[in-house]
Amino acid sequence: MGGLKLLKFLSAVQALREVDPNMTLTQLEALLTIAKDEGISVVEVQRRANLSRTTSSRIVRALAGEDETSKGYKWVEMRTDPHDVRRRVLYLNEEGKKVIQGVLKHI
Repeated sequence: MGGLKLLKFLSAVQALREVDPNMTLTQLEALLTIAKDEGISVVEVQRRANLSRTTSSRIVRALAGEDETSKGYKWVEMRTDPHDVRRRVLYLNEEGKKVIQGVLKHI
């Protein structure tokens, strides 16, 4: 059943677990979604990951290091969309890019 693919996936997840053993799969999914499509909006992350508005906001704030209730990762930068000031768009910062590059080495 795709043993090599599963092994690579497991290796990538373990690489992220080394960065933070408490990272949830939902946080990982949001991080990878942002990495895949930088400039994506918070609402689009919510839609793609099938999350509630509250959950997606909390996860994005944690990934950006802006969540006061949990460990902030500081891997994502939130910016105001230059075309719509009501919209927040997401980009990996340098630390986030290093984390993703480290994970991709295992795939």
